[in-house]
Amino acid sequence: MAKGMPADFAAAAQLILGLEGRVIVAGIGKSGHIRRKISTTLASTGTPSDFLHASAASNGDLGMVT
Repeated sequence: MAKGMPADFAAAAQLILGLEGRVIVAGIGKSGHIRRKISTTLASTGTPSDFLHASAASNGDLGMVT
């Protein structure tokens, strides 16, 4: 593991790699902006991913989560 890397990072990466389906990344505000970029990076590297704005979930966007 790289120096300074949190101990649970590798476990989280392994969890994502073992998933079937899409990774849903959610957030609001600045953290939402960063999470949207994470979702885009996941999708561009072969992991199906969508960003869900947490406040929009109650207005119908939650339907994209299956």
